[in-house]
Amino acid sequence: MQFVVAAHFKGAVESRALRHALSALQSHHPAFGARVVETEAGPEMRSSEDPIPLRSAAAGTAWEREAAKELADAFTLEPDDPTARAVFIDDGIDGERGATVLLTMVHSLADGLSGASLLIDLSRALNGEDLGPETPSESREQALARVPELDEVLQLGPPAGPPPLAHDELRALPTFRPFDGAEAKIFAHTLDQAFTTELLTAARNEGTTLHGALIAAAARASKAARGTDFVRTMSPISLLPFIGTKDGPGVFIAVARTGGRPNGRDTFWEEARESITALAPARSTVGIGRSVAAIGAAMDPHVTAERAEAFMARGALGLDVVVSNLGTTRFPAGGAVTVDAFWGPLVLTQVDGEQMLGAATTNGRLALVAVGYGMTEEFLTTVIASLRDAVIDAQ
Repeated sequence: MQFVVAAHFKGAVESRALRHALSALQSHHPAFGARVVETEAGPEMRSSEDPIPLRSAAAGTAWEREAAKELADAFTLEPDDPTARAVFIDDGIDGERGATVLLTMVHSLADGLSGASLLIDLSRALNGEDLGPETPSESREQALARVPELDEVLQLGPPAGPPPLAHDELRALPTFRPFDGAEAKIFAHTLDQAFTTELLTAARNEGTTLHGALIAAAARASKAARGTDFVRTMSPISLLPFIGTKDGPGVFIAVARTGGRPNGRDTFWEEARESITALAPARSTVGIGRSVAAIGAAMDPHVTAERAEAFMARGALGLDVVVSNLGTTRFPAGGAVTVDAFWGPLVLTQVDGEQMLGAATTNGRLALVAVGYGMTEEFLTTVIASLRDAVIDAQ
């Protein structure tokens, strides 16, 4: 698995300056030198000082087109291959300059929130700021072990049986599609500040959250697109509230699945509340600790690809939709180069028919991006229409 995050920079951003900033980013975060190499004895961790590869797309190219290429271009386990790369797209507009930058990373190197923080560091580097000394990354297990109440749960090991599921439909196993280089379809839209504020206020007044609203809206869009009555949603859960903000990139997430039958406009907020209630156990100390323990037990050093795939199929990847909300990202302001738009994360799990909705709020505006091999523009249109209807109904 790999994922993409993208940001639009205002100001004079040249490819040479970006290459220098990427070098500074790599010096600050040595995890970019991590390599996972397949050997006769199994996978090995190695390190490299090779620079982060950077390619330039034609000026004015739609970033969604380049993101689709990045998702389709698989990283490999060859010794000299990178675990991260970047794309530079100049705006190609006379007058005020700007550019879009895409970062693509192996998902075992970082998660979506790490991707956002790396773009923050890249913005600082483009403004000539010293990022400071090396900041080694730590594993999720190391980070959780520093929290006494979480470490106590981790020591208990995985639960004796699978977690109870509210719906039998959640037990259905997914079908995986081959990672064959096919390009996904990507559609993006950014809501204005006024509507973003209205949506956040409505969710709060209705006793739920923005994430709950996004799940309800995505379920309606999935039902309309696929004609399925029951929609299974996977939600990444950030561990940062437990372990504190991490400077180095890493995978500080757990995942949980919810499911339900979207019934139309009248039940939108009820379904949003139900989704957040269903996620609560997975967001608890016990839920996170046992989830990480289960992964650790299943992914031992001798795990085979087949066993790993079976474990993921029974757990996280029985899904129709992924809803990943990165929350509010605050980029540095006041420099010669500033970020005025951010999109992410874009990621596919190779579950056949999956639809992915990424969300991030920057400068008071909620940016949505829909990704999938069979994705159509109508999916995102339906998500936005459902959100607008829900705001009206909450007034």
